[in-house]
Amino acid sequence: MAHESENGNCREVSKCIHILNLMMDNEASEEEESFIRDHLDSCIECLEQYEVEKEFRSLIRKKLAHKKVPQELILEIKNKIAQSA
Repeated sequence: MAHESENGNCREVSKCIHILNLMMDNEASEEEESFIRDHLDSCIECLEQYEVEKEFRSLIRKKLAHKKVPQELILEIKNKIAQSA
C-alpha cells in the first residue's frame, strides 16, 4: 500500500486523523474529503481509526440526547425557586 511505511503503519496518520475530525464536524474542504476517501480505500489503519472515532461520537451523541423531563419535576423545581426568592 502506498500510504504505509515499512512496518505497516500509515505515514500520514496524523494528517488523516485531523481531516477525519474535520469531516465529522462538517468542516473539511472538498479537497480534504476527496483525499481521505481515496486514502481510506487503501489504508486499513486509518479506516479502523475512522470507524473507532465514528462509533465514539455516536455513543457520545446518544448519552447527550435530550430526555423528556416529567412535568411534575418541572413544577416542583419552579415551586422551590419561587419559595426561595
